[in-house]
Amino acid sequence: MDGVYVVLLLAIIDGMDQGLVSPSMGIYIDSLGGNRHIYGQAIAVFFLMRLLCLPLFGLIADRGTAYFSRVFKFALALGALGGVVYSLAPAASSSGPEMIVFSRAILGMASANSAGGQDFWGCGS
Repeated sequence: MDGVYVVLLLAIIDGMDQGLVSPSMGIYIDSLGGNRHIYGQAIAVFFLMRLLCLPLFGLIADRGTAYFSRVFKFALALGALGGVVYSLAPAASSSGPEMIVFSRAILGMASANSAGGQDFWGCGS
C-alpha cells in the first residue's frame, strides 16, 4: 500500500509543475534577462528529455519490483536536483536563463517517472 502513496505523491508533484512552474516560467526567465527563445528552449528540452527517458524508465521498471522502486527513487532525486537548480538560477547572474534550461532538462527526465507509475497501476499495484 505504501507504493500507492508514492505514486500519488509523484503525480501531485508533476501536476504542480504543470500548474505552477510552467505558467510563471516566462516571467521568471524575463526577470533574469532571458528572452522568448530561452523560454522556447526550456519548454522544448523538458519534453525532449521526457520523450527520451520514458522508454528507458519503463524498460527498467518492467524488470521487477526492485527496479521499479529504483526508478521512482531516481526520479525523486532528479526532481529535487532540478528544483534546486531552477531556484538557484538568479544566483548565477549572467547564466541564469541557461540554468533554467538546464534545470528543465533535469525536470523533464524526472517527469518520465510516469512510465513507472503506469507500470505500477497496470500490474495491480
